[in-house]
Amino acid sequence: MEKLITYTRDHGLQRLNGITMPNNRGMVALARKLGFNVDIQLEEGIVGLTLNLAQREES
Repeated sequence: MEKLITYTRDHGLQRLNGITMPNNRGMVALARKLGFNVDIQLEEGIVGLTLNLAQREES
């Protein structure tokens, strides 16, 4: 996932979006760890994942 983020950022993309299921706790945890905004929508049965690539994380 980190390689995908680096590649897309380096090639000018501004944002990565994804959707997963609320019970996919591993993906939700990974997304949070990588800096994604996690929007849990229980009524819809989905979790929206968004990463703004224009903002670099400071290490």
